[in-house]
Amino acid sequence: MTMKRNSLLSRTGLVLASALTAFSTLMIAPGTASATVTSCSGFGCDGHDPNVQRWQRGPTPRDGQDHGSGFGVQLYTGTTDGDFYAWGRALYPPGSNPYDYTVFVQRCYLDHSMCESLGESRVDQLTYEGMDGNTVIRHTGMFYDPAARTARVCMRGPGREVCTNWV
Repeated sequence: MTMKRNSLLSRTGLVLASALTAFSTLMIAPGTASATVTSCSGFGCDGHDPNVQRWQRGPTPRDGQDHGSGFGVQLYTGTTDGDFYAWGRALYPPGSNPYDYTVFVQRCYLDHSMCESLGESRVDQLTYEGMDGNTVIRHTGMFYDPAARTARVCMRGPGREVCTNWV
């Protein structure tokens, strides 16, 4: 009887200690839900989340294009640490099929002699921003857009591609 009681007390103590440790860890470390500003510059910021940056100017909506059926894409820009960046926002109605659409940032030299398609991803895999009325909003990563380059955002979907104007 005494061994059973000691064993039960030790198990109860172990469970309580584990619960207390888990609770105190949650109270001290907030986890991944809190985003922190990423330190980077120039091309080293390519692909970073624009929503966790400190912006000196912007973010500013520059242009948007409708793809049809409630789908669309917007070009955003901003300046952080003296560098200019561009990224895209995808808009679509909830309950629709975002799997058939991709969004990417296109960055080119000013003479368009060389271009890059950056961060291309299916719309449903972009970072979720929230809802605006009956519209789901997701965004790409940000991409450096120095003075010697120009950028735009494009959306590919069933049968066609639409792009914003260049900035």
